[in-house]
Amino acid sequence: MPVPDAAANSKRLVTVNNNSSTEIQVRMKLWQRDFTRLSVGRSQQFEVPAQYNTVQVEAKSRKQGDNCWSNVQVGGTLAVIDGNQQIVCRPQ
Repeated sequence: MPVPDAAANSKRLVTVNNNSSTEIQVRMKLWQRDFTRLSVGRSQQFEVPAQYNTVQVEAKSRKQGDNCWSNVQVGGTLAVIDGNQQIVCRPQ
């Protein structure tokens, strides 16, 4: 009976939740060149390469053109929320 590969089952992920009132564009600053659009109220998981334990996540607002970024550990979540005048990145 074949034994399942443990590495194949355990993905290294970072989750981004868009809890703001605007569509955002998200990218992992260390390796991802293109931004991924994330609609209001949606979540997206990003797989992290094995050489990284922490990644820098950047989010840009489409409505106001503002941005924020934060460091997030593998397995962690980043919530993008509305701030006073712009979006805010808050790791959880």
